[in-house]
Amino acid sequence: MVSFHIEAASRALLILLLPATALAASLPSYLDAKPPAFFLAGDSTTAIIGGWGRGLLAPLIEPAWGINFGLSGATTESFQARGYWANVTSHVKRTRRRMMSM
Repeated sequence: MVSFHIEAASRALLILLLPATALAASLPSYLDAKPPAFFLAGDSTTAIIGGWGRGLLAPLIEPAWGINFGLSGATTESFQARGYWANVTSHVKRTRRRMMSM
């Protein structure tokens, strides 16, 4: 008789825990947690000297960090032609978070 109550209690507990387990499994888990990173790309309005880029990155608190790729006189065409855009995107790819969902 006691074993029947233990089995019934175990089943009831299992029924209660299954939804919680399913919910937890559906939440993303970070495989490699990386700090927030900001990559600024633009012309003189973003550049280190005279632009707003430095002001945006200055108040970041570690472990957050950023790089200002702003370049005075840059246009979309020149930014791409000189390889600056490829440099920005390579930094983004290296620091992107990988997420896994089960």
